[in-house]
Formats: sequence, structure tokens, C-alpha cells
Amino acid sequence: MTQNVSSFLQLARPKHSIKNLIILVPWAISGTPFTAPLLATVVAFILVSSGIYAVNDAIDSEYDRNHPTKFFRPVASKRITTTASFYFAASCFTLALIVSLIFFWPTAVLGAIYVAVNIAYSAAGKDVPVLDILMVSSGFVVRCAAGILAVGPIEETSWIIVPVFLAATGLALGKRLAKRAKAGSSSETIRMPVFYTESNLRGMLFFLSHLSVLVGGWLLIDDRIGLANRVQISHLSVGVLALTSVVVLSRVVYLIVHRHMEPATAFTADGLTMLGAGVLASTLMIDSVAW
Repeated sequence: MTQNVSSFLQLARPKHSIKNLIILVPWAISGTPFTAPLLATVVAFILVSSGIYAVNDAIDSEYDRNHPTKFFRPVASKRITTTASFYFAASCFTLALIVSLIFFWPTAVLGAIYVAVNIAYSAAGKDVPVLDILMVSSGFVVRCAAGILAVGPIEETSWIIVPVFLAATGLALGKRLAKRAKAGSSSETIRMPVFYTESNLRGMLFFLSHLSVLVGGWLLIDDRIGLANRVQISHLSVGVLALTSVVVLSRVVYLIVHRHMEPATAFTADGLTMLGAGVLASTLMIDSVAW
């Protein structure tokens, strides 16, 4: 019994629930009180994402059994049957629907969109170049949009969709580049469209990184958004933030391209990147005290 519970917990991948904190970003920048609909939205998407992991593991179980690191997953290792995995997913989706309908019904609509996109991704989308990355990115955008609706009014926080999309796309590209680079130096077989050569992925990642810098500048100076005035930071701090962001982004791209690091590792395990993040956080804290 304990083993079965442990297997289902592993199937749900609770460590990945942290990704759902993207829902709280609109609330963090809005300055509004934390509400029950917002909490319900986070809980609903944790349940939905757990269900998606179960569906994905069931669909990919045959492939995972022959993978050097994924063979231990509950369905691939036959600790949980494919049928039980689908039942578990259906239970998660049902609970998420109930929570959404009780506290904030728009979450149910966005949750359904999230489920549809991710099932399509697991079934076929992951084998279609570019579309697969857009589908992964859309998952973060949908969750962010759910947070925006739960916080309201949407005109105050809707601009956050753009940087979230760019960041999610960059993470997806970086992860594929790291996997492709590692596979090129080993005998590991990866499931990835042949279009994703190291050269193509590097070009896409460099383009996205430059586009992100331009979008960041637009968000800071555009009068309709007025991000610099909204968060009340000085012109000097804007310069420090912009320069540090470019350095950190360049460092992360370097680590992904030349060290074959996955994005999450590049952001959390590299000393220079963490130092840059510290500079960004310190600048914001110092400026907030000054204001």
C-alpha cells in the first residue's frame, strides 16, 4: 500500500508544482490582497498539471522503458498500469474542476485549455518542430493568464504575458539545446525533431535573447505600460537593471550553448549568474527603500 502511494506521488511529480507559482506573478506586481479565487486557481492548476504528467507518462511509457534515465518512472517500470494512470489523471482533472467551479469559474475554462494543449503535445505535438516549443510556452502563458483573471483588473497586469512567453520559450529552447548537445557526445537516443540541430537551436536562442532585451526596454519606457514609473525605480537603477540583465542573460546562453547546461541548472547552480540575480534583487530593494 505504501509503495502504491509513493508511486502515485511520483507520478504526480510534486516537485514540479513550483512551476505553477507563475500564477502568482500578476498578484505580486499588482499590489492587491491575496484572495480565495487566486489560491483556488493555484490549487486547481497543481491538480491539472499532476494529471497531465500522468497522461504524458502513460502515453510515453513504451519509449520511457528504453530510455537510460526515464525507465524508473512509475508507468514505465510497471509499478502503475497505464489504465490506473489515466484514472489518476481523470481524478485530478475532476478535483480541479470542482475547486474552480466553487471558487472562480474562469479557472475551469483556462484549465480545460491547458489540458487540451498538453494532451495534444503529449500525443503528437512534441514531434513537430517549433510547434512543440510554442505549445510548451503556451502552458506558462495560460497559467499566467489564469493568475491575471484571478487578480483583476486585467489592464493592470496583462502586459506580463509578453515576458512570460519569451522566458518560457527561452527555457524550452535551452532545454532542447542542452539535450541535443549531450546526445551528440554520447550514445543516448533522444526524442526530438531532426530540425533541432545544435546550429538551428543556437540561432533561435540567440535571436530570442536579443528580442527579450528589446522587449524589456519597451516595457520600461512605454508610456502605456510605464513599468519604470509603476514600480518607482530611478533612471540609474533602470540602467543597472538593464545592463545586469543583459550580462546574466548572456551568461545563461553561454552556459547552455558551450557547457550544455539545462536552463534550470544555469540559473541556480552558476556562481556568476546567481551574483547577477543578487545585483538585480539588491537594486530593486535599495530603490524601493529610497522611494
